[in-house]
Amino acid sequence: MWRRIRRAVSCSVSREVSVVIRARSLVVPGGGGWRRSWGARAASIWTAPGPGKIGGPPRWIAARHKSGGAPREPAGGEEARRVIIDAHTHVFPPDLIERRAELLRDEPAFREVYADPAAKLATADDVLAVVEAGELDAAVICNFAWTDLDRIRETNDYVLDAARRSGGRLIPFCMVQGAGGEAHVRGEMERVALAGARGVGELRPEQQGYSLAGGRAPSLLAWGSSAYDLQLLIHVTEPVGHRYPGKPGAPMAAFAEFLNHHPEAQVIGAHWAGGLPLYALMPEVRDDLDRVHVDTAATGLLYDDAVFRIVGEVLGYDAILFASDYPLRDPAAEIARVRGLGLDTEAEAAILGGNLQRLLHLEARAGD
Repeated sequence: MWRRIRRAVSCSVSREVSVVIRARSLVVPGGGGWRRSWGARAASIWTAPGPGKIGGPPRWIAARHKSGGAPREPAGGEEARRVIIDAHTHVFPPDLIERRAELLRDEPAFREVYADPAAKLATADDVLAVVEAGELDAAVICNFAWTDLDRIRETNDYVLDAARRSGGRLIPFCMVQGAGGEAHVRGEMERVALAGARGVGELRPEQQGYSLAGGRAPSLLAWGSSAYDLQLLIHVTEPVGHRYPGKPGAPMAAFAEFLNHHPEAQVIGAHWAGGLPLYALMPEVRDDLDRVHVDTAATGLLYDDAVFRIVGEVLGYDAILFASDYPLRDPAAEIARVRGLGLDTEAEAAILGGNLQRLLHLEARAGD
């Protein structure tokens, strides 16, 4: 009981601070705010304003402040059914792809995931081509878990520029190095948020040299997430099961501890959060997961399709975000997987895009 009371107080304080910081640090008079269009198929889902173009506090900030939180809302409705958004794809600048051997030598996470020469690398243009050719309306493009701070800034700029040029079809998630020091984490999270980033990830703490279970990094990441309204997309490692390239990221126990200690953080657990939702029948775990979303990236390589219904039952279908992990998996095949589950129309629509639309406030219009 006392733990829940402490968490409620912590959440309330952090949300008050988040609103104040965002209003003071990110709001620049005269800007355009977030916009989205539901016109033709090629119309943008959202438009991120450039630096210095963020308008007055949109309506969702005021509503969140007034209500004292941002509980999940029903994700059905006509608009939600019209959206399919991939919540997890990976992109690399073309010049870095050409320097693959250098990255294998210098970057632990890259070596872990891409040591096999057959492992595919994609550019932002590749993802955009998939969006334009298929059923996707938009896709989140993720930066990679680099350790080099200059490389992080360079690739963040690539992700942000690709999103700006995409007409709203690419949604930028940038990167920070949790072990890079306070000045880097605070400064880079502010910089990318001002430039239009909607999240940070996919974070891989193990390869980046820090832990979510202790040290300064977890507090800095949680602070930045709350202050700048950035989702933290974290690769969570299953404690059992087969070994595969890229499995290490954040041990499930450390991830669970992070959630418990930092209720202010906005978190997406990649790959079904390493299976943590399957422990949600434990009341204390369910309590911590109540604020968390999970993505479905690479489901076919890790889980039986029954995971959709099981997690939907214990967490709610509004917690599940459709994701392919492109180029590892084909988005079209993963969309077909969801449609083949036999879920009701509202749950299917929520998973395929309605939940992410709500989570990233893509419904907010200019001037809100």
